[in-house]
Amino acid sequence: MIELGYMGTKQRLAPVIADLICQAKPGIVLDAFSGMCAVGTAVGERRPMWNNDVEVFAAGVARSLFIGNDSPPNVLMATELLFDYFATNRTALCARFRRRLGEEREALDSVSIVRLRRYLKRYANFYLEPKTQKEVVQLAHDKKQIPYRLFTLLYADSYFGLYQCIEIDSIVFSLDQAVRSRKLTEDQRLWLILCLGAAVKRIATTTGHFAQFLEPSEQNVSRFRSQRNRSVWEAWIEHIPDQAPLGSSRWRRSNRVFNEDTLELLPRLKQARHRPSVVYADPPYTDDQYSRYYHILDTLIRYDYPLVSGKARYCSERFQTPFSLKKRAINAFDALASTTLQLGADLIISYPQQGLLHQLGVTPYSILRKNYRRVELWKRVRHSHSTLGASKGPAMEAVTESIYWARA
Repeated sequence: MIELGYMGTKQRLAPVIADLICQAKPGIVLDAFSGMCAVGTAVGERRPMWNNDVEVFAAGVARSLFIGNDSPPNVLMATELLFDYFATNRTALCARFRRRLGEEREALDSVSIVRLRRYLKRYANFYLEPKTQKEVVQLAHDKKQIPYRLFTLLYADSYFGLYQCIEIDSIVFSLDQAVRSRKLTEDQRLWLILCLGAAVKRIATTTGHFAQFLEPSEQNVSRFRSQRNRSVWEAWIEHIPDQAPLGSSRWRRSNRVFNEDTLELLPRLKQARHRPSVVYADPPYTDDQYSRYYHILDTLIRYDYPLVSGKARYCSERFQTPFSLKKRAINAFDALASTTLQLGADLIISYPQQGLLHQLGVTPYSILRKNYRRVELWKRVRHSHSTLGASKGPAMEAVTESIYWARA
């Protein structure tokens, strides 16, 4: 599987939830907020598995695992197929940014933190310059223009160094060229993009997520330089081995993957010929918007030259979930329960006792009981959530997770 930390991940809780899912109403299972697919992987071939996530990168993971046909090429084959394409794009970008690359190299090699800060300040607003903005708008209408340069134009000297961004763009270019020349399938390309996502998260100059990037300080400058000197190509190659779709091809043909807002997907499924008999929901439970942490990964998948703003360089159309808004969370949860009931499906919910609903004075049980005749607090489990070093706490947070089972 793709090695990628995800906020609120259910990796350790997944076997417990999977066991309950397999006791519930027979038929198709929909994981409505699938994330890195820990629960679907634990259920496996015991049920037809449908996955949904509004984040593009997460939906891509589900596609590769649950409906894809091809594994990525091995490391040797990938290197032989892709390096020449990679080098072509890299050479073009290195020529264009030769002077700035020299400044970056001198700043990273210098023992002076002042020199490093001066270099970063000089190019801090390059992505906002009118000339850059105009170029990005033009590229958004012609995404395949050579050389590829989305990350180089928009994210250099923020989460990544300039040369690292050149490498990212050049890897994406190499994958597209290999697909066009029929040396890779679309399934293989998606696997390799997902591996690239895992690699860029590993080498990024952040605290573990993409809500903000690190500025060099006396305390972190050694780590800062170390991260900026890491090769994206080498980190990417390390993430390629041992990736493959799950289960049999026959089982995968029964699966589906959606990339939608859950509250829009569920009503639409009421009209479908085949629909889930069990919905598992692990909705966002804090007032942090998850899209803040994954916008870079989603952009990597879309590669659409977005308009970005603010220091964190968020995309202008970043998704905002009502489950994380104090004024809308209760209604969102109620809509989740009522539309799942209209599908005639069991609803299994996992929700921590520290979650936003509890802070608002209600419980998942009370909302579920308003909609379903039979609601059971099936189990409470102590475990740890990844917060990715989020702004309001440590990297890992001990939680008590309540698992509810609602039946019509």
